Amino acid sequence: MDRRTFIVLAIGLAVIAAAVLVFVIASREPNVEALIDSYRQRPTQEKADELAAMIEACSVSADDGGRILEALLKPEVKMREAYLVGKRIGVDLVVPYAVNLHDMMMELEQTMIMGEMVMSGGLFGRGRNAVLAQRIRLELEPVAEEGRHAISVAQTLKLKSIPMRFTRKWRWPGNRRFPMNLLPRKSAYWFEDTRKGEYECRLMVAFDVNVVASEEAPDFTVRRGQELDRMMRACFTSDQQDYNSESDTMKYRGGIVIKHHSLPERVCFRIIFRDADGQEYPSGDDLTIAAGRAGSRPVTPTVFGIREPGRHKGALILRPDPDRAYCDPSINSIWGGELEFPMEIEVEAPKPEAKQP
Repeated sequence: MDRRTFIVLAIGLAVIAAAVLVFVIASREPNVEALIDSYRQRPTQEKADELAAMIEACSVSADDGGRILEALLKPEVKMREAYLVGKRIGVDLVVPYAVNLHDMMMELEQTMIMGEMVMSGGLFGRGRNAVLAQRIRLELEPVAEEGRHAISVAQTLKLKSIPMRFTRKWRWPGNRRFPMNLLPRKSAYWFEDTRKGEYECRLMVAFDVNVVASEEAPDFTVRRGQELDRMMRACFTSDQQDYNSESDTMKYRGGIVIKHHSLPERVCFRIIFRDADGQEYPSGDDLTIAAGRAGSRPVTPTVFGIREPGRHKGALILRPDPDRAYCDPSINSIWGGELEFPMEIEVEAPKPEAKQP
């Protein structure tokens, strides 16, 4: 074999080896488009986690990251077949699976348009984790006119990696005596992370809601009955608690835990405290429980906003809230009974600051 033939063969083998290496590396890299298509055709939590991990690791380009977010966050619209004239309209935007991204900051802007009504809002996550809601509830004021009303929702989501991360590493100490100075120890500190990434996606959802007169609307029932009332009341118990909490410089003591088991009917309650004089302090919170569910709900005194110092003896009232339930398109009936549990709240005013001499 002459020298020229040897060089040609060597170059050819080198090219073939490089091509094989590139093929092997490329085959190991995840095919982003294939994963996105697979998720869209048959979404699973495992696939959602795999796509989210690419965003979290900042291992994909800004364009690929945007497509991943669009796939993960494209919502399905859940609404009633028809809404009553004069009732608030509730619609749910639901994504198949929850997404939790570590070391990412989130900014979400949302604009909803219905006729001449425009509603805008934003959410900026300052924590170390961006939690993308699986369900967003849209609520609109009552509509006075029958017919179909177009609604459009525009969402812009921005994600940015947090460049600083907390870690622990071994380091060699120089300020300890022999023989301890021969051993390394763990040290906690902040360090600059080389992982950098910014991703953005824009989603537009358009749909119609049908508003009808009362005689044409699907049934929404508030159920009552002697036997149902007896069964529902038997499902609820309460435990007094001695929570210590603060709100707006006021100190509170007391509380209650509401326990429930195997409800035969769904409930939607407003949570209210009523003192011995009959004055009511609504909390602004609600308690919604599906039929068949068991669990518990703690209630702390801070939610009632009582400002008068002293001991307040009274009762926790769970009052049916059909209007709130109607805004949930998955609810077609609730129990209409009211529950009452003894409750005490102790309020302490802030101590006046001592005057400086």
